[in-house]
Amino acid sequence: MSDEGKLFVGGLSFDTTEQSLAEAFSKYGNISKCDVIMDRETGRPRGFGFVKYDNPEDAKDAMDAMNGQSLDGRTIRVNEAGQGGGGGRGVTVVAEEAAAMAAKTEVTEVAVEVDTGAAEAEADTPLVADTGTINRLGPGRLRRPF
Repeated sequence: MSDEGKLFVGGLSFDTTEQSLAEAFSKYGNISKCDVIMDRETGRPRGFGFVKYDNPEDAKDAMDAMNGQSLDGRTIRVNEAGQGGGGGRGVTVVAEEAAAMAAKTEVTEVAVEVDTGAAEAEADTPLVADTGTINRLGPGRLRRPF
């Protein structure tokens, strides 16, 4: 399946539903699919979703118009799906924050949850990094526990 015409929408309110997301984006074109991603353990929204347009030009118009706008009381980020690093919190940022927190609290190991997509389905274990590993290998170089 092609990601052409598919948008990532981040920073969603936990009150945003697939219906309200579709309503907000439908004025830019025909939407073929709209998803608000839910946490599989809690069943609660994770704060991001995807909107797929039939026409990729409509997706570009929606991205340009909706990025930085307010939806259900939250400022949202809109990027092309699959274009990592476009404003989201990547592994590097999370690992740096985890290392800084661990250093301040004298913790020797921290667990960092990262949405790894397909890799998560293969090995459903959290990514772990100790502060020494982060400092030696650099942020984002996390390992899976054995």
